[in-house]
Amino acid sequence: MISQYFNQISNELKNSIFANVINYFIFRVSKLDATTLVDNIDIKIPLDDTKERKIKLLTELNNRECIARIESNNILLPAFKATTIDYKGIPRTKEFLNEMDKNNITSNNSIKKKTNFSLDANINLKDILLANSTSRKVVK
Repeated sequence: MISQYFNQISNELKNSIFANVINYFIFRVSKLDATTLVDNIDIKIPLDDTKERKIKLLTELNNRECIARIESNNILLPAFKATTIDYKGIPRTKEFLNEMDKNNITSNNSIKKKTNFSLDANINLKDILLANSTSRKVVK
């Protein structure tokens, strides 16, 4: 689950997350979010294992740094600081985009597929939506 602010989530959902989620990758968070997280995730800091130090750790992570808590072979490992890889994006120059278009390639390197779409006047759009809905709510 990804959220910009953890405290925007309902208390019921937060409790469910803490009860059911095992692996956490926590990037820099607000002080309010850090307070909630340190109360629910066991983070050990050598020499200074205070709640205030844990909050400071979560709020002062650098770009690409995170606190990871993961399970491996049914063993919950202690939380640790990790750094993601340094990703360098491909510059989207006009020439690059023209070359992709010429080769029928999308930005994620998949081949563009040309499809035709038409809707027969006898087809009811509501019936199509109901037949393809993954929601439990009924479309009215």
